Amino acid sequence: MASQPRPEIFASTAREVICILTLCSSVATSSLGSGALQVALPQIGKYYNITGGDLTWIIASGTLTAGSFLLLCGSLSDIVGRKRMLFLSYGWFALWNLAAGFAKSHILFDIFRGLAGIGTAGAIPACVGIIGSTYQRGTRKNKAFAVLGGFQPLGYVFGIVTGGIATEFLSWQANVWFLTIVYTAITVLTWFFVPSDRELLEHVRMQELRGNRMSGIQQSQTVVVEQPIMTLLKQVDFIGAFLVTAGFALFVFSLTSASKAASGWTSPEILSCLIIGIALVLSFLGWQWYVGRKDNKSGIQPLMPLSIWTYPNLGLVMAIVTLGFINFSGILMFWSTLWFQEINKVTPLITTARYLPQVIGGFIVNAFAAYTLHLIPGKLLLIVGMIAFTGSTLLFALQPANVSYWAMAFPSLCLSVVGADLVYMVSNLFVSESVPNNLKSTAGAVFNTVIALANTIGLGAGAAVANSVANRGAHTGESDEAFMVRTFQSAFWFGTAASAIGTILCLFVKVGRQGHEKPGDIEDSASEQGIEGGVSTSGIVQSEKDKADSSNNESGSTVISIEGRGTDGNRQTPMQSHSILELDEKDAKATT
Repeated sequence: MASQPRPEIFASTAREVICILTLCSSVATSSLGSGALQVALPQIGKYYNITGGDLTWIIASGTLTAGSFLLLCGSLSDIVGRKRMLFLSYGWFALWNLAAGFAKSHILFDIFRGLAGIGTAGAIPACVGIIGSTYQRGTRKNKAFAVLGGFQPLGYVFGIVTGGIATEFLSWQANVWFLTIVYTAITVLTWFFVPSDRELLEHVRMQELRGNRMSGIQQSQTVVVEQPIMTLLKQVDFIGAFLVTAGFALFVFSLTSASKAASGWTSPEILSCLIIGIALVLSFLGWQWYVGRKDNKSGIQPLMPLSIWTYPNLGLVMAIVTLGFINFSGILMFWSTLWFQEINKVTPLITTARYLPQVIGGFIVNAFAAYTLHLIPGKLLLIVGMIAFTGSTLLFALQPANVSYWAMAFPSLCLSVVGADLVYMVSNLFVSESVPNNLKSTAGAVFNTVIALANTIGLGAGAAVANSVANRGAHTGESDEAFMVRTFQSAFWFGTAASAIGTILCLFVKVGRQGHEKPGDIEDSASEQGIEGGVSTSGIVQSEKDKADSSNNESGSTVISIEGRGTDGNRQTPMQSHSILELDEKDAKATT
């Protein structure tokens, strides 16, 4: 495949590189923070005098809010503009990490970290939207997404590296203050190096007029409109955001707190939280169906149109990703850190050094994927990735306490980064390319929601499994060390089982080469069907009526948003670029 030129929106390659690194820092907000705090967990536990389920919330608070608010923030980014959303999200993330360092109780710390997670939720959809609107399909876009995919696991590893150094030589609070410094700098870079929404829209228009295929979020059927903020906010599904956030929060709380309750899972408070949490999640699905109906007169746009799950293989790929990252972030990274410090009795700095092979392996795997995603079937890469996940936790599950690091832990960590990079990159590109253009923003938000919630569920479920073993007590004649080893290994066995199921699911999925431009490759060109059916491809136009609308903006504020047009030429709602719901349903039937 011929090399593609640099997008004209960038004046130089250096500017393009800085922009992409700035954008991709969005997916590292959660993983970098989790990694930095991960290595400091024993010190944080002693500082706040907490253990078990309470300790998992140090990590889970940020990932829970990040996952729960992603869909809502995906909608808001279409209202305030993606660059503006990215800038505000980075600043918000830096602010609340600064506050977390001064928290005097673990509950207050969890609240501040949870608020910081909202910054993650705002940054990721904006990042994906900007990258998708910048590159046409091909090798250069593959490389950009390879960098994006690499920032997720590598962010975790770099967090552990910086966390180990900060905890060893400064204090555990220095970890969150380090995040503040880094993302304050990235906020400044965002302002100067990330293209504005207007620049991106003009870029897409010019590329499509030249016949280049743009498969990003802002497509040729979009127009630039100006509307009052309050008018646009009425279309945001705040009810759905509340239901999904509260539902998952109660569900994860029941997982992490069951071991501390007097009667375990049968305790009234645990059962109540579990039942109410599941009921709220089901209510969220019901609400999405209700507001997504054709005859819905409320004007509210669903955060997650249920029709998105009708596209071939998308739901199965999401399930595989969920099981994979339950294994990686929820089990392996959390429990391996505790293993090194609680069982092997090494310092935070030595713990950091033990994760360095992941950094090197991550660079190698990302470079490999960037140049081969268009050559190797995605199904094969998914299978390899899930097998690597399974092997990584299996090695820890079988590992004796006194075995050398190089014998089992080292190959385990090397395998883990192979799984994380391959599964993330292949799945992310597949989700982006498997839905029509009017649903790409929503699909991207759903994908990253799945990643964040998989991390949280993995943390909660792993803690529940380990706590259930711990509550049964030691076997007769079993030493304290052997008892702790068996408790930790139970969590690794759970992670092994989760990824093993995901590996089996890979056998039934159909994922072709990603970024491949050959028209005859059906699996690779499924998203082409989404632009058929009479959608105009005449470029981006601002009508005289649009200009008149902007002059009547009573709020006095100008907002760039994206609005699609249906086949009849009527203006549709601008939220999340899924404005052509009737076309979406037609495509679903065609692809099935």
